Formats: sequence, structure tokens, C-alpha cells
Amino acid sequence: MNDDCYINEKKVPIADLGKWLPAVAESSIDQLGGYCEAVLCFDSKDQPLGYILQ
Repeated sequence: MNDDCYINEKKVPIADLGKWLPAVAESSIDQLGGYCEAVLCFDSKDQPLGYILQ
């Protein structure tokens, strides 16, 4: 499994994303005009919104 996520230029294991970002449903990000890449979701200005619920 690829565990390469970075927050503020620090490597963060996927299991610890909940300490930094809220869990979100991909459908709610789509409704906000954002997008998801791998497990991370961003708004239309490329700011992080959360990570996808697994």
C-alpha cells in the first residue's frame, strides 16, 4: 500500500490522516465543486477538505 501522504510538508501515514483532516464522503466533495485524488480531497482552489471515508 502506498502510504505517501504529506501535510505541511511532513509525511503522514494514511492511518493518521484523521488527526489532521476530517473524513468526508466523495459525493459531498463533488457537490462542493471539489475533487479527490487517491484518499485526499480538495476544494476548487486546491485547499485540502478531508480524506475519503474508507
